[in-house]
Amino acid sequence: MKTRLATVSLVLFASVASAQLLYTPTSTLKKGIIPLVGSTAGLNGASFKTSLRINAVSDAHGRIVFHPLGQIARDDDPSIPYSFPTNVHVTTDYLQFDDIVAAMGQSGLGTLDIIPDSLTGGNWLPPVHARIYNDTPNGTFGTDVSMVLPRDYFFSIYSAADFRAGLVQSSGRTTVPPLPAIYRRNVGFRTLSPVGLVAVILRKSGKQETYVIGTFPGEYSTLMSVEQFVKQFIGDKETIGPDDGLLLNTQNGAAIVYYTYTDNRTNDPSIVVSPAVETNVLNAPYVP
Repeated sequence: MKTRLATVSLVLFASVASAQLLYTPTSTLKKGIIPLVGSTAGLNGASFKTSLRINAVSDAHGRIVFHPLGQIARDDDPSIPYSFPTNVHVTTDYLQFDDIVAAMGQSGLGTLDIIPDSLTGGNWLPPVHARIYNDTPNGTFGTDVSMVLPRDYFFSIYSAADFRAGLVQSSGRTTVPPLPAIYRRNVGFRTLSPVGLVAVILRKSGKQETYVIGTFPGEYSTLMSVEQFVKQFIGDKETIGPDDGLLLNTQNGAAIVYYTYTDNRTNDPSIVVSPAVETNVLNAPYVP
């Protein structure tokens, strides 16, 4: 880990007081989320890792929280603090972790929350750059993972020229496209509230098969191959091939939905995090 003008303790610490409701895992309007991180053994002798860089912002401080996949986020999930002094240089001062999950004493796959401190100042998100990569005997292959702002998946307020106002409601949605068999495809999501999921298998023939997957609790995350997803949530008798696509849509809630594809020849991973999709516009009445 490399640091400039910032003190980082690698001692895991408990979450902020439960009274600070805006900063618990189930609060989603203040923090940023890296939807996929990990530190684990990969295929063909590779090591899967995640680098993280936090650029300095004057007086910014908070915590970095690792939430393992396959379970609901908890207040006491592993975390480490970040902080910057008042006088910083925005380009040359930063925190750098070459393997952030391992730096926290953890392993496996999960999601990462960047949570500013609540009541003591510096409560804004600093610029963050994350990268997942496979360290292989033939070199390092990876891709950037953007930080997602959960508030974008709920609603935004707008105003019109005639003094009307309203809310735009948003939803998460992703489509895993057909890909040659040399790629392995995974689909994942991180829920931001209790949410229902609907899956549509897009067959090569043009046929669309729709399935109601079920309802998931807020702040739950998972990632699996598209083949495993179909088997686990749709049924053992259903299959999906490389020429078929998979659409995953949310309803009655919010979730970050994404897919990954990895080249089996090089272990080069890629991730596509779908942005929030507008689903409804609620207009306020106009009184002239």
